[in-house]
Amino acid sequence: MADSDITADTDRTRPRGGPARPKVSVVISAYNKQDYIAEAVGSVLAQTEPAVEVVVVDDCSTDGTRDVVRGLAAQDPRVRLVALDRNVGQPAALNVGMSAARGDWVAILDGDDWVAPWFYGHLLELAERKGAAVVASDMQWVEDGLARPWRRLLLPGEGEPLRIRTADFIRRSMPYQMRPLSFLQPMFRRELVERGLRYDEGDRFDLDFGILVRATLLGGPLVVSRRVGYFYRQLPGSMMSTRGVATLRGMKASNDALLDDCIAHGDRESAMLIRRRSRAVAREIARAELVAAIRRGGWGAVAAKLAVSPGHTLALAWRRVRGPLFWLWRRWRTALRLRSMSERAAFGALTVELGWQADAVIGPWAATLPVV
Repeated sequence: MADSDITADTDRTRPRGGPARPKVSVVISAYNKQDYIAEAVGSVLAQTEPAVEVVVVDDCSTDGTRDVVRGLAAQDPRVRLVALDRNVGQPAALNVGMSAARGDWVAILDGDDWVAPWFYGHLLELAERKGAAVVASDMQWVEDGLARPWRRLLLPGEGEPLRIRTADFIRRSMPYQMRPLSFLQPMFRRELVERGLRYDEGDRFDLDFGILVRATLLGGPLVVSRRVGYFYRQLPGSMMSTRGVATLRGMKASNDALLDDCIAHGDRESAMLIRRRSRAVAREIARAELVAAIRRGGWGAVAAKLAVSPGHTLALAWRRVRGPLFWLWRRWRTALRLRSMSERAAFGALTVELGWQADAVIGPWAATLPVV
């Protein structure tokens, strides 16, 4: 779907002031986010870097999201509302926002997330210092309704920013990764958009991964700051908390579409890793389908799946027993350590007892000796 096929309220998209040429355009796709959109937009307006604009693309929300953004735009000319006349989905809405962006840099922010006040100024400084066209920052997940973050994406630690090639990014975004980099929300130079950088509008399940692969293919390595500046709100029923068969199938379809991009850019290593990621997602789909069939009690379907791919049975069985086996192994190691400790303690007690016995025998005799 081309951007020209999507109609919007153009009166709402015309800038009415603010910075003549913003350094950063923050694009937000919003659908029924009336409870969160004010916090997201407010976190951008509170930046220490003042030359920012916020482009909110309302994807034909049915709640009060559009009215909230209109109110924010009336208070601050840096807020621009693009009101779509029909629901087109998040990838297409983000593409509309990227086309409407006027800044030298384009950043992506989800409508229910927020950023630290120093965030975009820090990313601009990082990009200039490292000569990067694609940058991001470490992030933390926040359970909706809880004030304190509960997990960060990168392992805690300070140091130099990470410089990640396309192949390394794919390698660290496999479905079995505990901390996949595919959740990062990027900021990239607007010239990449002018060169054709777009979200895959058929991808509603793995779009963050897809845009980062395409951005690094066009603009070079991704530079990631170790400072936590992006806060990801996990809502009940989100893609992160529920990865069913439909979600996994969507991930595989979008992943397969990236293969052509890697081949077109002559990146054979990334193409190989995309194929490996597709196979990993396919294994996850087979396991998810098998578990769903077992829960439904459809034993005929279970037998058919096992006959087609018995390897998945072994993998599923291993995933079921590896936890108890690991627990037993730790209990065994602890028992060995305790036994070793008890043996050492017994030897120490024997030594002390022999010392007391020797003192009981030698002590009285030593007392009869003359004092020299």
